[in-house]
Amino acid sequence: MQDIDGEIALAAELLESDDPAERETAVALIEQFLVAAEHSRGLLLDKADRVAGYIDHLRAVAQFRKTESERLAALAAADARRAESLTSYLINVLTKLNPGATKFSLPTHEIRSRKSTFVLIEDEDLIPEDFRKQPLPRREMPPSKADIKAAIASGAAVPGASLQTNTSWSIK
Repeated sequence: MQDIDGEIALAAELLESDDPAERETAVALIEQFLVAAEHSRGLLLDKADRVAGYIDHLRAVAQFRKTESERLAALAAADARRAESLTSYLINVLTKLNPGATKFSLPTHEIRSRKSTFVLIEDEDLIPEDFRKQPLPRREMPPSKADIKAAIASGAAVPGASLQTNTSWSIK
């Protein structure tokens, strides 16, 4: 009986192969398995029932793995939220102790800050036409954030937009 289950499992695995020869081998194994019992209807039904049992087993394993995957995804999301919360707390405490610091060297870790500047479009209708991208067919001309950023950085005012600075921290 153990050999039969192994043959069924092998055939099921080979059926998924990208190699046509392996798929043909799987079909041949299943046919051989069932044909060997054709002289006895009872034996044939018993073997077909074993194949059906293996199908049930595969479906149960698939459902278990799906459920386990969802459970692990939820745990991973909770861990990520906890890590972000602890990171914020740690950065808050360290920057209160040393407000201007952009780097903290700890015994086994280093914490660094990185500043980035981005354009915040506050009111797209107020953005002047000369800060619009070239139109695409049948599309509205969106503002060019690169042009707006360059203009504001050089001291020009762009109605409806402003530069924002974000500081991000990384722990290595």
